[in-house]
Amino acid sequence: MNCVDFFKTATIVAIFFFVIAGSIAIADSQTKINSTASLPQGNRGIPVDRFLTPDGRFDLKAAMASGYQGNVNLDGYNVRLDPKTGEPIVGPSVSQPTISKERASNPGDIYWEDHNFRVQGIDGPVRVLAIYNGKLIAAGSFSVACDAIANNIAAWDGSSWSALGSGIGDKYSGIFALAVYNGRLFAAGSICTEGVGCFGGISAWDDTSWSSVDWGIQGGHIRTLTVYGNQLIAGGEFAFAGGVPCNNITAWNDTIWSPLGDGVDGEVFALAIYHDTLIVGGYFSNAGDSSALGIAAWDRTTWLPLGLGAYAVMALSVYHDRLIAGGSFTTAGDMPANYIAAWDGSSWSPLGSGTNNSIL
Repeated sequence: MNCVDFFKTATIVAIFFFVIAGSIAIADSQTKINSTASLPQGNRGIPVDRFLTPDGRFDLKAAMASGYQGNVNLDGYNVRLDPKTGEPIVGPSVSQPTISKERASNPGDIYWEDHNFRVQGIDGPVRVLAIYNGKLIAAGSFSVACDAIANNIAAWDGSSWSALGSGIGDKYSGIFALAVYNGRLFAAGSICTEGVGCFGGISAWDDTSWSSVDWGIQGGHIRTLTVYGNQLIAGGEFAFAGGVPCNNITAWNDTIWSPLGDGVDGEVFALAIYHDTLIVGGYFSNAGDSSALGIAAWDRTTWLPLGLGAYAVMALSVYHDRLIAGGSFTTAGDMPANYIAAWDGSSWSPLGSGTNNSIL
């Protein structure tokens, strides 16, 4: 029986709801890729087109040969499963948009296009992809991948889909973040168990079994993960990690959880690495004892604001040596910016005319 007999389509929910001239090239700080090409840092992952065959199939052998472990960035692409083999096939999400004469007359502008990721053969939203130990990992909220029963997370080995043990949680659960750290795959999100309820969970997979991570998160949930300074960083909305008080962001060193100073006073939605500094975006007003609207930097010892910030930063990326922030704001620093802006290390600037709605 092939996987199309099970399902028609399912939507991949991307953290970024926009694309800049196709795909923004970003790579996770845990990257081990053997390539002469320099890769900017961030927590969105390596662009998927690094591992595509000419006919758009995901080349797992190439991914394995590169030595890369970490997230895969799908911005600008659709994914479907081959109806006979279940193999992931990747193609551009939309055609190049038509540019009006008015916009074409402004060569400095950036033109925006909508996109929507879809997968055939998976019965629910896939929120994040990663490469781990020679397999493509898909995670989100689903129960079946092709013909494999899988609770919210599944693996493609180049020929078939399989479950990772018993998976994570039940049908009401959702995995929002993946990261590869110290040889294990970490998955985090809202984990639900019938008769018990939902909680903010994080688990580690060692290619054989799942294990808890020192009590995990208490009093909330995890939205995002990345690796920084040889530690796994988790951001979201929570009060404790491993029983240790921490305000919405915490670090795991493979032994214990520890706070990042006094943390931030609101929910964390996004993490990125920029100029060897951890950047944190979210819905907050203060980081540590500094006023920091929506975005702040952690330099391993101190919280620092990025200018006057930007209200409610929901997504972060690094592009052409600039930090890109998207979210629900119309100004960044003291500059008008419609829901997206760039930080160059000293000041904010808009990206063309921006978008016509918030990036959430």
